[in-house]
Amino acid sequence: MTYTFDEYLISDLHKDVYGFRPSESFWATFAAFNADQKQALWDSMIADLNRSIEEEEKNQQAAIVEFEDRIDSLMSDFTTFTNRKSIVSWFMRQAECDNDAERLEFLNGLPFGYLKSKEYV
Repeated sequence: MTYTFDEYLISDLHKDVYGFRPSESFWATFAAFNADQKQALWDSMIADLNRSIEEEEKNQQAAIVEFEDRIDSLMSDFTTFTNRKSIVSWFMRQAECDNDAERLEFLNGLPFGYLKSKEYV
């Protein structure tokens, strides 16, 4: 069997998967594992991480659709908004983001760099 687990990186992997560093009991259990068990745990955590990444990507795509729908709705309902960039600027003021596009992305569940890529900011 080829082992791909890394005893130095498992703490980082744990944090990426579960949002926090491993506990002392985790370390005690991990230390008692043989190489096959460590690999099985590693593989399980990688699978969990991959599922989490897929879920996040799906959520971000849904957030994009919702965000763009809000823009479309405002553009059709209000003549004061002449373009999408003006609406995003208004969103930032409403959310008190101080022109921080990354903050607005975070608050709306958008992927990092989305607003810049669309030239909304």
